[in-house]
Amino acid sequence: QPNINLVLVSIENAQTDHWKQALSQLHLTQPVSHIFVDEAHYALTSIDFREAFEDIHTLRHVPAQLVLLSATVPPVAEDTIIDMFGLSIPTHIIRTSTNRPEIRYIVDKPSSRSSIIERVQILVTTYGTQFKPEDRGLIYVPYKDQGMSLARILRCGFYHGGKDMDDEERLEEYQAWIRGTNPFMVCTSAFAAGNDYPHVRLVIHALSPWEMIDYVQSSARAGRDHRHAIAWMLPDINKPRPVSAPDHKGVQAMSDLTEISITPKPPCIRSFITYFCDGQEMRCDLEQASSPLAMQRTTTKRPASEISGSIDDAFQQSKSRTRRNNAAQEIYIT
Repeated sequence: QPNINLVLVSIENAQTDHWKQALSQLHLTQPVSHIFVDEAHYALTSIDFREAFEDIHTLRHVPAQLVLLSATVPPVAEDTIIDMFGLSIPTHIIRTSTNRPEIRYIVDKPSSRSSIIERVQILVTTYGTQFKPEDRGLIYVPYKDQGMSLARILRCGFYHGGKDMDDEERLEEYQAWIRGTNPFMVCTSAFAAGNDYPHVRLVIHALSPWEMIDYVQSSARAGRDHRHAIAWMLPDINKPRPVSAPDHKGVQAMSDLTEISITPKPPCIRSFITYFCDGQEMRCDLEQASSPLAMQRTTTKRPASEISGSIDDAFQQSKSRTRRNNAAQEIYIT
């Protein structure tokens, strides 16, 4: 229609002959100026189970500028993304810091799965009682059967991308969570990028995520209202997953992040994440705000209720300092 200048389409539909023909016909009368691909990192992370990403370069079948948007394309993956989408060389790249100063990152020492379930219950009880009416929490799991079991224990919803859950059921779970039927929801990585409810105060990863990109995307659901939030990982005792080269998804980085939690002097978690995502470290000014150095003694030996009281004071000081550093270290690559 002549009065419409923006069209939204899924990758799957954009790969159909019907769409390509319609877009080509439109281009003859009303030239298409730009094609935007949001969450472009899915070309790396979802190609194993979404066939539409296999020939993603065919999106550009009309002479329009192609713009890729993502918060999680690590430097090591830039060349692959450029090649997959058939971008011209040189490609103009704008990269800014992915640091989220409002999020406090905590990684517990690895423990058994039964201990992790008990730990989740403690965290949900401790922080849930501090929630304001609009506040919510998310508990990410890597396995569907684990998610179903945990949702039963917590008496909350479970959102996943399996074939036994259709879009209508997923919408019902999401809306119940938004309404606050239960402020917590168990979910898989299917509920990550693009879900931007602003008042998520606590994100728990029950068992280690498989890949660093998944971890960054899911933990980033926290604090989107720019108020302080917590991303708490409860890794399990497990063998590292095999790593293929090149490791665009960050399988090795995720394994390394889990391992640093058991070292005598683990580094700042924020610096570890930003180094993977940006190629540059963004360290925390206050150890208490984001580093596990001091918290190793508390997170593994005391319930969360004993360490929650000092979060706000430490966080507020760290937040202002980290924001200044973040603004000063924005990176633009041309």
